[in-house]
Amino acid sequence: CLEDDPSCAFLVERSHPELNSDSFQLCLDLPEVARARSRCLLLCKRTKAQEPTGNDKTLLLFSLPDESGRLSQALGIFTERSVNVLYIQSGADAHHVGEASFYAELKGHVQEKSMSRAIEELMEITSFTKVLGSFPASRLRAT
Repeated sequence: CLEDDPSCAFLVERSHPELNSDSFQLCLDLPEVARARSRCLLLCKRTKAQEPTGNDKTLLLFSLPDESGRLSQALGIFTERSVNVLYIQSGADAHHVGEASFYAELKGHVQEKSMSRAIEELMEITSFTKVLGSFPASRLRAT
C-alpha cells in the first residue's frame, strides 16, 4: 500500500487553492492528495517494475519535429494498436530547436503486447521517447 511505503511521495501542483501556493511540492500524505483532487505524479524508488493489474496507466514523454502531421502520425500508432490516449500535453522542446515535446498518459501497462509494440513504433518516428513508468490507475475519485 502506498500509504505505508516510505520510498513513495507525490508531486502535486501547488497552485491548487487547497494547497495555497504557486508551484509544485512533494507530498507524503495520501489523504492530502485526495482532498486536493489535483493531478499529481507518484514518485517511488523501486527496484523492479510494477506488475500489470488489468487497470493501469503508462506515462510517456516524447519529442517530434515541429512539422504538420507529425503528431497525427504518432497518435495514429496508438489508434492502430488500440491504445487509448487519456491525456496529452505539448510544449516547446527546450533542448532541440524545431521540436515539440509531449507528455502522454495512456491506458494500459508497458508490459502489454499492444502497448509495447506501440511504443516501439513510436520510437521509430520520434527523436526522443522515455517511458516514465506504468502503475495501477487511481482508485481516488472526486466526490
